[in-house]
Amino acid sequence: MILGIYNIKSNVKKPTPTISCVIPAYNEGPRIEKVLSLALSYRKFSEVVVVNDGSSDNTQKILSAYKKTHPQLSIFRHNRNKGKTAAIINGIKKASGQIIVLLDADLEDILLKNLDQLINPIIQDGYDMTILDRISDRKSIIGWTNIPRLLGGERAFYKEEFEKIIIDPQKGYLLEVIMNTHYVKNKLKVKTIYCRDLKSSYQFKKWGFFKALFRYADMFIKIYKESRIKGFYMQIINIEEDRIGKVYELTKKLPFSQVTKAIIIPIGLGRAILTTIRTNLPLLKDLYKIAPGLEKADIIKE
Repeated sequence: MILGIYNIKSNVKKPTPTISCVIPAYNEGPRIEKVLSLALSYRKFSEVVVVNDGSSDNTQKILSAYKKTHPQLSIFRHNRNKGKTAAIINGIKKASGQIIVLLDADLEDILLKNLDQLINPIIQDGYDMTILDRISDRKSIIGWTNIPRLLGGERAFYKEEFEKIIIDPQKGYLLEVIMNTHYVKNKLKVKTIYCRDLKSSYQFKKWGFFKALFRYADMFIKIYKESRIKGFYMQIINIEEDRIGKVYELTKKLPFSQVTKAIIIPIGLGRAILTTIRTNLPLLKDLYKIAPGLEKADIIKE
């Protein structure tokens, strides 16, 4: 009789956690509609929360138009620009879902399957956080290092765990690093998921060459100061990369796991270099075509 009761209880399906999508937006009028319309069409989201971080363009006008036909959309507005980290923190506070999905407002090619890739490992496989590894990040200066996979803005995690992290809203670019550090220190299960089609707008396109270059340099310096080499090492060996998942599984079975995990570094780096070369190949071809004296028509066979 006891066994029968046990079997009945074990077969009871746990209720699916509620999921809120949070999107911070600052002057994203030309770009936000693509990601917003996709998020509002995704049935697993119980709500979509957008924080307009003091935009001076038509972002608010676009959001208000969507609100008229989408009751699941909640809009919050900062009177002045407070930065992405502050917008995300406030958005999560307002969200009611047990699971939070963060999406950047400038995503260009996000698909419904990318949202499934974020959520399914948490609900089905017991991961505590997932991060999308965008192909566009491989075109950055540090793309070949494999570090960009750790810094993705598209994330899914439990709100309850996020609320345990002490985050200064003024930290700017450092939210992702601070989150990673918390999850690694607490030995929580995290995975990055490579998305070969997922792109965000390039900073050079949004801000112009010199301003974007300054922003990139400022971001990299602050990220390095926050993590240092040891911090990045701990993140790389403990935050799983889906493309070499079998390597992570192998290191868990070997003795002295913290030592043997070091083999992840060269394997992941090799994969990252190949990805960076493949991703930037079209750009290299274009440079070759426009380089003086290198046109195919100018090459004479001896």
